[in-house]
Amino acid sequence: MRFPVTLAAVAAVWGGYQVYSQHHDARVLRDVMASADANGFLDVPPPIDQNADTVYVVAAQNCPHAAAQQADRLAKQLGDKGVSVVRVNQVGYQPQQIDRAMMNRLNVVMNGPLPLVFINGRVASNPEIDRVMAEYERTASTRTSP
Repeated sequence: MRFPVTLAAVAAVWGGYQVYSQHHDARVLRDVMASADANGFLDVPPPIDQNADTVYVVAAQNCPHAAAQQADRLAKQLGDKGVSVVRVNQVGYQPQQIDRAMMNRLNVVMNGPLPLVFINGRVASNPEIDRVMAEYERTASTRTSP
C-alpha cells in the first residue's frame, strides 16, 4: 500500500516541477526576446577574439544539415555584398563576461535555430539576410576601423 502512495507523491512532485520549469523557461524566453531590437538581435558581450568590423556566422562546418548549409549560404551572401564575414563552428566567452542575465540571453539564442550571427556585440538566431544587413548597417557608426 505504501508503494502506490509514494509513487503518487513522486509523480506529483515531478509534475509540479515540469509545470514550474516550463513556465519559468517561457518567462525567460519572453523577457529575453523583449530586449531584442527591430532586427531580432540581442546585446551580448563580443565573443573572444571577435573583430567588431566582422560578422561571425556560427554553425557546424562541412556538414550536410540544413542549418550548416544555411550558414554557408548566408556567409557567401554577406561576402558577396562586401561584408567582412567569418564562418565559424563555435564562439567562446571569458567567464567574467557572463552574469545571470547575460547567461539567460545566451541560452535563449544558442538554443534557437542555427545559424547564429554575431555583429559587433549583438547576436541573432537564424536571421534572414535583410535583417543581418540592416543590423550591420545600423551598427556601422559604432564599429571601429582598423
